[in-house]
Amino acid sequence: MVIGSGSGLEVSFEVAERGFSAAVVEEGLFGGTCLNRGCIPSKTLINCADVMKTAQWAEAFGIKARVEAVDWKFIVQRASEEVDADARSIEEGNRQIANILVVKGRRKFAGQKNLEDTIDAVFTREDVERPKPDPEIYLLAAQKFGVAP
Repeated sequence: MVIGSGSGLEVSFEVAERGFSAAVVEEGLFGGTCLNRGCIPSKTLINCADVMKTAQWAEAFGIKARVEAVDWKFIVQRASEEVDADARSIEEGNRQIANILVVKGRRKFAGQKNLEDTIDAVFTREDVERPKPDPEIYLLAAQKFGVAP
């Protein structure tokens, strides 16, 4: 079971390639922090700033150009649409792998090396018909954000 769909997906893909079944539990968009809130959106916005700076410095290269306006709403919308499309593509790719079960929900740690007995999730008919992860083998992958008291 992989909790979250960031870098832990490398684990589920490896498990699936070796012929085992895996479950990926994700309550939000696939791709993790880097795709949805970190690296990728930041780099998209920074790239726009770089393009603007290049236009401002163009005269140094014999090119006459100027920045007349910045459409911030368009820039943010474009970045959001690209990130959302990538997240949907990653989720769909996981759903197409026969021995990966995608669970849209939340799973929590109840302590060190223990999970809560319940899962808050929504299953589709397709989910129910998929092979289930082997209950005798457990491999958990999750990013740790903090230490519980």
